[in-house]
Amino acid sequence: MSRNAVYKKKQVTKIDKRQVIEAVTRAVFVEKDMAEYESFFHILRQTNKISEGDFESIVWKLKHGRNQNALYYFDLDMYPFLNKALKCFAVINLYYDQHPAHLRTTVEYIKLAIMHTQGFQDERTIDKLEQWLSGLTASVRQRQIPFIMKFLDFIEHPRADEIADLLEALYPGAILSIRELPNFKEVLIFDHIVSHFQNNWSDYEKLIFFPIILWWKITMIIPMRTSEFCSLERNCTWEKDGEHFIKVPRIKVQARYGSEIDVTDTIRINKDLYDLVDEYRQLTASYELTPFLLSYDAYRQSDRAKKNYQSKLNNNTFESHQFYNVLHHFYDDIVSTKYGYTNLKQLRPMDTRHFAFCNMMLQGFNMLTIARVGGHNRLSTQMHYFSHLENLNESAIQYLYEQKKKFLVVTNLREAHMLAGNERLLRARSILKQLTKEEVRGLPQMEFGYCLLDPTACPIGDCRHAECLYIPEEEMTPAVYEWLSDESQRLERNIKEQLELMKQLSTHMSYNISSLEYDHLGQAELSYLSENNKRLREQKAWTDARRDIVKEYLFGGLT
Repeated sequence: MSRNAVYKKKQVTKIDKRQVIEAVTRAVFVEKDMAEYESFFHILRQTNKISEGDFESIVWKLKHGRNQNALYYFDLDMYPFLNKALKCFAVINLYYDQHPAHLRTTVEYIKLAIMHTQGFQDERTIDKLEQWLSGLTASVRQRQIPFIMKFLDFIEHPRADEIADLLEALYPGAILSIRELPNFKEVLIFDHIVSHFQNNWSDYEKLIFFPIILWWKITMIIPMRTSEFCSLERNCTWEKDGEHFIKVPRIKVQARYGSEIDVTDTIRINKDLYDLVDEYRQLTASYELTPFLLSYDAYRQSDRAKKNYQSKLNNNTFESHQFYNVLHHFYDDIVSTKYGYTNLKQLRPMDTRHFAFCNMMLQGFNMLTIARVGGHNRLSTQMHYFSHLENLNESAIQYLYEQKKKFLVVTNLREAHMLAGNERLLRARSILKQLTKEEVRGLPQMEFGYCLLDPTACPIGDCRHAECLYIPEEEMTPAVYEWLSDESQRLERNIKEQLELMKQLSTHMSYNISSLEYDHLGQAELSYLSENNKRLREQKAWTDARRDIVKEYLFGGLT
């Protein structure tokens, strides 16, 4: 669970007088749920936690202590939606026993944050929030930032993740949260949809949703904030001496203190990414040209934008909240309607930034390089991403496992017709379980099963990891299952050890912040561990897929 969220609890069952089982769900402000929040308010009134005032009142009086009262003022007349949301935020926190006096202070600071940022809707919300926070004392700032973030999460503000990311960089330790990454399988489904869509889109779809393709392709590689992506300049990419580069409009570039890092705004990219950006430039060249890459004028050609069109103060920019709307549009029209994934949970624009950080770590980049590329001023800012690596690694293994298992249990001849040459045909026939006993007898026999290649030239070494191992059903025994299970457990231990080594090596590597140098020997070790981890993932996927096929044959899928 994220510590930047508010949660509701509901008793599921009672074990005994002291113990109950509760269901915990994230609380989100939705106006259709007002009746639920009003019911919480009435319970607070009946229990005298709120001593005076109705839900609609501007002032609530709360008792804390014998002779003390706390007055809550809900007087944000300019922002009725936020005023109502703040009441619900206060109610749910009081209902779950936050101290009235502490919460009153929190409500007042949230109101100040709302006023200083024009309701969190100003184009310079982050800058204004930072400017206001910098005027608070360190102790007050440390206490209030988490509650401001909880409120932004409660109202599902489209830039909540981005604001949290920047505040975390500016005030380390103020936001003590471990971000929840989206389900890896859902990310892979979305990636498949994006790839297929890009190869089959209509001219209309291409014009409207090209920004989604750019976002996915760029920010899954380069850890980029949504505002930075939306602010990419039209000529943000260039070629020099056969290499290609992109310039990221970093909000914080120059280090202010000796312990801070000068983040980089120039990053090398591959030619495919360079060509993709150039293709979009050409596509939108006939529309209103702006200093920025993303063309809001082009998106305005969509039926939805025409229907909901409202004049903008600045037509030159494609703002973060507007990109959030485009992503929502893409899920409605493409993911749900065109591809039929009606229940696929929608990604948030900042999710790709978090994945990019984790991917860089798994690829063996050191912390200084990651910080500079990702726009972090301090090495410590990205430490919490290490907590995701084990889950992300396991998800990658699970995905590979599913692919390997499908490969091993193919039951139609179509695959064989796609292969050429005796060796490939032999392998295909083994997959299809079509090898005759005579053909099997002609294969080199291993400890368990048979090798489809020459074992003396095998690049793998251990048959359990090899694609070329063939085990006939009649030879699938409990001993084979145990042989594969033991190796799966060994690989799991090795993978965890490798990840911990990567974390320790990256954390304790020698870094020179002022000269931006790092220990090259340590980096070489980190790169080796990364490649080895990749190899272990592949080995475990093959081993697990083969183990489970044997398990299903022996036990019907039950251990």
